[in-house]
Amino acid sequence: MPLRLLSVAVFACAALNLRAVFAGDLQQEFLFKPLTTLLVLAIAATAPAGAAASWRPAGVAGLVASLAGDVFLMLP
Repeated sequence: MPLRLLSVAVFACAALNLRAVFAGDLQQEFLFKPLTTLLVLAIAATAPAGAAASWRPAGVAGLVASLAGDVFLMLP
């Protein structure tokens, strides 16, 4: 998936998550919050290597931990 399309998907999912939060729709919030983090993770993992290429593994690991936190915080 091209980087630009992933960026648009992140924005759309984040907007849908905010709408779900303000509407009090937990099912949609539980869908869109981790999906947004997963898409940001995809961007970090597939972005072209640049000056910060040496930091990519740490950044990806941090986003995986963030995704796990998003999911575990949803559990009762």
